[in-house]
Amino acid sequence: MKIKIVLVGNDTWAMYNFRLYLIKFFQRNNFEVYVISPRDEYFETLEKHCPVFNPHFDKKGINPFRDIATIISYYKLYRQIQPDIIFHYTVKPIIYGSLAARILKIPSVAISTGLGYVFIRGGLLSGFVKILYRFSLKFAARVYFLNEDDRLFFISNGIVESSNSYVLPGEGIDTDEFKPVEQPRSSDKFIFLIAARMLWDKGIGEFVEAAKILKRKYNNLEFHLLGFLEVENPTAITKKEMERWIGEGHIKYLGVSDNVRKYLEYANCVVLPSYREGISRTLLEAAAMEIPIITTDVPGCRDIVDNGINGFLCKVKDPLDLANKMGKMIGLSSSERIEMGRRGRQKILNKFDSQLVIKEYMQTIENFVKNSDM
Repeated sequence: MKIKIVLVGNDTWAMYNFRLYLIKFFQRNNFEVYVISPRDEYFETLEKHCPVFNPHFDKKGINPFRDIATIISYYKLYRQIQPDIIFHYTVKPIIYGSLAARILKIPSVAISTGLGYVFIRGGLLSGFVKILYRFSLKFAARVYFLNEDDRLFFISNGIVESSNSYVLPGEGIDTDEFKPVEQPRSSDKFIFLIAARMLWDKGIGEFVEAAKILKRKYNNLEFHLLGFLEVENPTAITKKEMERWIGEGHIKYLGVSDNVRKYLEYANCVVLPSYREGISRTLLEAAAMEIPIITTDVPGCRDIVDNGINGFLCKVKDPLDLANKMGKMIGLSSSERIEMGRRGRQKILNKFDSQLVIKEYMQTIENFVKNSDM
């Protein structure tokens, strides 16, 4: 019989953009794959590749009554599908999905894709979420993080045991898809690009301030923003704020695209002044395409950049230092930036290639699925 695998997340956009390669790999290797994720605009697109189920799920905060309904919903879906193993991603699926899997005695794996605004901002909610994590992660067969800092944070706060926690090498980058472009980038203008959700916590505000500083000194610069606007997040940037920046001539907003690669191809440098990440997908993709990068010296960002080798690190929440590092990038010769990009791609091949991630998944399945013939 085929092994049944269920992937559980909080949106199908991430499932489609970050894990479709994984779904296709499992299917090619004779696994049955199912996805459980709240319905959004990518739901039907993902359904073309595998069965997708819409659970009862509330993305807005924590409400005990609504979240009990989420646990019940997961329980019913797991009992219906009868999977051999379940992979849970992001906060609520990890907390509530792990409980439902435990009740049904199905092995489950928790993959923390980042601490998110709850931990970045702190407060009572952060403390409550720690308690929920501490309880539910006892039931996970294995717990993965995307960087060592997050793993150590959970261990030091008594949330997980060191012996049951591991670091996964990102979500996996297809280095055949994200490869260097052949045509040279424009020499008459220099483009800085951020590709991310439009959140204050991504450092969008600092990027705009740095743009203001640099435009007073240089005439040939463009500052591009690509990604979802007004998302469901307490730190979301509003449409009004974006329109003001555009009207003042500081940035160009490119909207949303399923094909990030075509925008990366024209960028001279990719920037992400984030306050914290699990591991930055955009930076991995940019580095794989031999584009030099600038990012903050924080978990999930500094893992990708060796300062001065394949990019520059800047201070978090510091637009002046960000502008300084962007100016430093402009000051490099074309050959120096090309070499910086080459070193970045080599790092991705060595540490973050999708084949390394697949190997980790397969070892986990082999360890926890009974009667596996792998």
